[in-house]
Amino acid sequence: MTVSSLVSAPGYVTSPDSAESDFHLLRPWHDNEMRAEITNIAHAPARVSTVTLYDWRCAFSEEARIYGEGFQMLSQTGGWLNNAEPIGRCDDGEVYRLYDRQAETRVYSMLLVEDAGQFHLLGFDSSSHFSGYFVIAGDRIKVCLDLENITLEPYEATVLEGFVYLQGTDLPAVLDDFARHLMQNHPREPYERLPRGWCSWYHYYENVSAQDVLENLEALKDYPQLEFIQIDDGYQAFMGDWLTPSDKFQGGVRSLVDQIRAGGKRAGIWVAPFIAQRESHIFQAHPDWFVKDTNGYPLAAENVTYGGWRCTPWYILDGTHPGVINYLKHVIGTMRHEWGVDYFKLDANFWGAIHGGVFHRPNATRIEAYREGMAAINEAADGAFILGCNAPMWPSLGLVDGMRVSDDVERHWHRFNQIREETFMRNWQHGRLWLNDPDCLVLNCIEGQHAEEEHFRLHLAAIVGSAGILMLGDRLNALTDKQRESVHTVSRLLDSDYGAARFQTFDTQMGISENKLGRLICLTNAASEPHRRKITLRPGEQVNMILAGNYRKTDDTVEVNLSGYDGALIELVRS
Repeated sequence: MTVSSLVSAPGYVTSPDSAESDFHLLRPWHDNEMRAEITNIAHAPARVSTVTLYDWRCAFSEEARIYGEGFQMLSQTGGWLNNAEPIGRCDDGEVYRLYDRQAETRVYSMLLVEDAGQFHLLGFDSSSHFSGYFVIAGDRIKVCLDLENITLEPYEATVLEGFVYLQGTDLPAVLDDFARHLMQNHPREPYERLPRGWCSWYHYYENVSAQDVLENLEALKDYPQLEFIQIDDGYQAFMGDWLTPSDKFQGGVRSLVDQIRAGGKRAGIWVAPFIAQRESHIFQAHPDWFVKDTNGYPLAAENVTYGGWRCTPWYILDGTHPGVINYLKHVIGTMRHEWGVDYFKLDANFWGAIHGGVFHRPNATRIEAYREGMAAINEAADGAFILGCNAPMWPSLGLVDGMRVSDDVERHWHRFNQIREETFMRNWQHGRLWLNDPDCLVLNCIEGQHAEEEHFRLHLAAIVGSAGILMLGDRLNALTDKQRESVHTVSRLLDSDYGAARFQTFDTQMGISENKLGRLICLTNAASEPHRRKITLRPGEQVNMILAGNYRKTDDTVEVNLSGYDGALIELVRS
C-alpha cells in the first residue's frame, strides 16, 4: 500500500440544499500532511454537511486488524477491518448517539490498520473547527469531516483540518510521528511534574462531606509524595451552581481549601463547567445562555445524546455566548484566585461539544463552541493544572494538561481489564499530547464491588504501565500496611522515569519501558485462563520482582505464571 493509492481516491461534498458541483474541493499535500480547502463556487449561499476527502478502496487483507479513536473519551474501537468491536462500554454511536451504529462502522480522528506486519495510520492532526472521522465499509474507507451544515457565502472558502497518512513496521515510531504532527498544530507547554494525590469520588461518591476530606488530609501526612487533595462531585448545591456549597460543606469550600493548604497539601476540585440542572440558579436566571433546540428552548441533553449520570436532565451552556464566557471565567477565576485551587478536574466536557443543538453565534460549530469555552477556562485557571474528563478527545488538544484515557474504575476484574486495554492503547499520547490519567488507584473493596488479589495486581500493573497521573481513590485510614506499601512502590516507579510502556503490536499484554538504569516489564493477562511468560535477561541485568504472584528465576531468564486477569511488574536493573 502506498500513499498514492489514497490520494488518487475521489472526494466529494455533501450539502442538504446544493449540488456537489456547487463546491470546489482542493486537496494539496505538503510534508506528509494534507490540508484541504473547500470553496462555494455558486452564486448563492450554500450549507455543507460533510466533506468526504477520500473514498478509498484500500485492498487490505481479511486479517487486517484495526484500532480507532473515539470522538469522546469513553469510545475506542478494536477488532478487524471487517469486524470492528467497541473496546469500552460507552460507544460514540450506540450510547452517545453521534451516528447510527447499525448503519455504519465509524471511528474518529485516527484509524490505525495492522496488515502483514505493516502499520498504516490515517489521522486528522488538528481539530480546531471540525471533527474528522472514518467510515469503514468492506474494502473501502471514507475519510470524512463533519462541517455541521455551516453556510458558505458565494465564493467563500474555508480551510479544513489537517490529515496525514503514515506507514511503517515500527508501531511506536509511527505513533511518535503522528504525535509530532498533533503537537505542532496544537502546542501546549508541558506541566512541570506529574500530579499525585487523593480523590474523594471512589469511596464517598456524591455523599462526600467536608469532614471526610479533612480526615483524609490528616492521613496524607503519611504520604509526602502525594501533593493534591481533589474534592470531587458532591460539594456543590446544584450542578451548575459551583460556587454555592451543599449542606455537607456548610463552612464553604474556600475555608476547606485554606485547611488543605495549611496542612501542607494543594487543593483540587471537580467541576462540570458546561452543564447545569434545571433547579440550579444559573439555569433559572439565564436560560438564554444555554444551547437551544430547534424550537428555541434550552436543549435537554437526553433528547440528542446520553443524558448524564445524575441530576438530569442536563442543559448545556453555550460556549459561543458572551455571557457564558464571562460566567466560566468568573467560576474558575474565583476558585483559582479567591479559593486557592491549583488543580481542576473538568468533567462532562463532551456536552460542551454537544451535537443536535442551535448555538448563539450563527454558523458556529460545536467544536468551536467547546474550544472557546475551554479557552476562557484556561485564561481564568491561570496556570493551574487542567484535567479533561469525559471529554471530546481531539477537540481538547492544546487546551488541557491531562486527559482521562479510560472508563471509571470499579473494584471488579472486568473493569480493571477494560481500563488496562483502554489506557495502554493510548499510552503513546502520554507526555506528548497531555499527561494521561488512567483513573484512580484503588486497593480496597467496597460494598457491591469485589476483586481478588490477582485482579488488584492487574490494576497496579496497568497504573504503573501507564506512567500517568496517580490519584488514590480509597479512604486512606482503611488501607492496610501492605496496601500502603503498594502506594509507595507505585510512587517510586513513577519517580524512576521509565515512562509509559510501549507495545510493538496491538497486543498490550506485554509492555516495556526503559530508563538509564534498566528496563521495566509490564505483564498483564487479559484472559480467564492462566498464562506463562518468560523474559530473557540481557547480560548484566539483575532482577527486581516488584509485583508477581508466582515466578521463577534462573541465571538468564525470569518466568512468570499469571493467573486469570492477573498482572506483574519486573524491574531489570543493569549491574
